[in-house]
Amino acid sequence: MNTDNSSRKHTLLFIIISDLLKIKSLKQMNKSVQLPQKFLTQSYHTFITMSSNRVKNDNDKSSS
Repeated sequence: MNTDNSSRKHTLLFIIISDLLKIKSLKQMNKSVQLPQKFLTQSYHTFITMSSNRVKNDNDKSSS
């Protein structure tokens, strides 16, 4: 149960990191793609907050 939870966190972390790398490469070729930095930051902040809340909720469910 515990290992499952930590692997889920690792998977989530891996997804976030790979997405950040994708964004970095997008920014390098921003001649074709221009995304406002502020929008990216906000959406990532929201995404990370939602993800951590979901992990917390899963922890609460499994502990009860």
